[in-house]
Amino acid sequence: MMYGGKRELALHHYKQALALAPATKVVLFEYGLRLPALDRQHGHDRSHDMLNEAAALPVNNAYDKLIQGDITYALETLHGGG
Repeated sequence: MMYGGKRELALHHYKQALALAPATKVVLFEYGLRLPALDRQHGHDRSHDMLNEAAALPVNNAYDKLIQGDITYALETLHGGG
């Protein structure tokens, strides 16, 4: 949105990514991270759910391990610990 993006279009693309790769840590993480700004009414709660879902997925490779650390930090921040 900083560069002129549209909220509705961003949500559309995140939903497409989630449909294509529903059990992917990075998709759930990125979508969950952006939801509070994209959906001001329900985004915070949905963000928490998505980040928890991403955290519960297995770590399959080194990239997943990096993302897992980011997910943990994001969840701690949501809970006021970061």
